Amino acid sequence: MEGTIKIEEFQIHCTMGAHSYERKIDQVVTIDLEMKLNLAEPVRTDSIVDTVDYEAVCTVCKDLAKTRRYHLIETFAYEALNAVLDTFPLKWAKIRVCKPGAIPLARCVSVEFEKHT
Repeated sequence: MEGTIKIEEFQIHCTMGAHSYERKIDQVVTIDLEMKLNLAEPVRTDSIVDTVDYEAVCTVCKDLAKTRRYHLIETFAYEALNAVLDTFPLKWAKIRVCKPGAIPLARCVSVEFEKHT
């Protein structure tokens, strides 16, 4: 049975920005992540070992953002999506990275990628 796990508005404090003034302080980016996988076994066993550990997914994204100082959310989103797909047994995933405050009077600027395995 295929299903979708979603993580919404996961906040990461990191250094990210194309402009020098953005790179002087930590900023917040939010991540929305959708992951398709076979959920038959975790439904049957009711065990975390048979599904994707949400905290582990968030840790992969957070560690990536903390390890590098990205200029573009595009680069971070692309690398985070690939890191998640490389780490977990997923059929498909979609990531949306949002940077609040990037444009005055806009809620956020965001980029999305999706990929099938």
